Amino acid sequence: MTSEIDPALLALSGSKIEILISCNNLADLDEFTKTDPMCVMSIKQFGQWKEYGRTEAIRNTLNPR
Repeated sequence: MTSEIDPALLALSGSKIEILISCNNLADLDEFTKTDPMCVMSIKQFGQWKEYGRTEAIRNTLNPR
C-alpha cells in the first residue's frame, strides 16, 4: 500500500512547527505518587519507526498540559 504525501506538508519541509499536547484523566499507574507522563514523537521512515523527539516528564500529574 502506498500513500501520497499531502503537498501542504511538503511546503513545511525545513520549517519549524509547534505542537501543543495535553491529556486528561490518565491512568494512575504509579503506586506511591501520581504518574509522570511524557510524550514521545516518532516518524515512520522507510517502513521503520524512528524516535524523533520527546518532551520532558511532567511530575505527579494525571492531567499534563
